This record gives sequence, structure tokens and C-alpha cells, in this order.
Amino acid sequence: MKAAAAKLVGQGSKSQIHSWVVIGSEAQPEAYRSKLSGILPDYMLPNRIHILDQMPYTPNGKIDYPKLINSGHVIEKSAAREPVGRLEKSILKIWKNALEQPNLTVLDNFFESGGDSLSAVITLHEIEKLLGKRLSLHQLVENATVSSLAECVEAELNLPQLLVSLGDTTRKVSMYICASGNGDMLRFKALAKEMYGVCDLHMLQPPEIKQALK
Repeated sequence: MKAAAAKLVGQGSKSQIHSWVVIGSEAQPEAYRSKLSGILPDYMLPNRIHILDQMPYTPNGKIDYPKLINSGHVIEKSAAREPVGRLEKSILKIWKNALEQPNLTVLDNFFESGGDSLSAVITLHEIEKLLGKRLSLHQLVENATVSSLAECVEAELNLPQLLVSLGDTTRKVSMYICASGNGDMLRFKALAKEMYGVCDLHMLQPPEIKQALK
């Protein structure tokens, strides 16, 4: 990283931290957010990261903040997908209402999408009403996407996962295949290994109907 700046954008409860960075041609923009996550507490992480070719400066050599607004390109999030099963759909609906973000997807980060301690409490309360089970703030922080939180809930309730990721994921192109229940897991994992780097392979399996999701 060659230069960086941060600024609070917006007003009141809707204000967000934006960051602008100039990185070398060899650097990977996606790695910048991951590195910040290992250094800063969640409430200090930028909601948006803008990549610049060069930092604007005033004649006095200071960063020209007014010129930063709407400059650079934002690091793209993972490609969206539709929610799988009633659990993901229900949690996504709760998040949209709590954050007042109707365009959220199951791969959007709760805190990067404007979530704070108050909206987190509201969200966890609504999830408790849905499931009859209380989740901790730590679980939300550690599973800050609908997809990840749904997996956490399924493990807590001992529910079978509807969507199983096969092998390491690159979060680029995804392919979804349905299981027949006749030894598909081993065959699909072998296929995922051969397709690594081309696309991520995910297996859909029939859900077991649980009272918690009715």
C-alpha cells in the first residue's frame, strides 16, 4: 500500500466509514480488506474501500478529502446468489428489515452493510423469536453473512445443511448440483477438486423438515 485515507461519510446513524487506498500493481485489492480485519476491531472497519491510482493532494501537500468522495472504484463483493431454503430466506428478511437495506444478499457482510450494535441486538432478537433459540453477538460477528450464520444455526440446531460447499472456495463463479443420496458426496468432491480455479462447486441436498423452521 502506497497511501491511504479514511473519512466518515453520511450523517447520524446512517454514517459509514469509507477508505481510499493506493496500492501497487502487484497487490490484490481483496487482500486489503482481509488484512484490515486482522488489525482493526469490527466497528473501525471501513464499510467501503475505494481503490485509487493516485491520492489527491492540496497545494499544501495535505490529502484533498473533498476530491475523494465518489472517486476510485469500490472493491467488488462476492457475486450474489439467491437464498437457499427457508432458514436463509428468513434470516435475510430479518437483516433487510433491521438494516433497512432491501437489496442485501446472503453473501453481504452485516457490519459492512451498515450494521451496528443496536441493529445487531434487534437482529438477534428477531432470530430468537424465529427459532426459539438465542444466538450471541459473538456468533453474529464470526458469521457476518446470512450464508455463514445459517450454517452456524444449522449446527446449533443439529439441522442438515441445505447447501454444502465442496472443497476450497474462491468466491468467483459457482456451480450448484443436486444430490441423489447414492454416494454423491465422494464423486462430487472429486469433481470439485478437478474444477478448482474454474468454478466453486456446491451440492444441494434434501432438507429434513424441522419444527424450528415452520
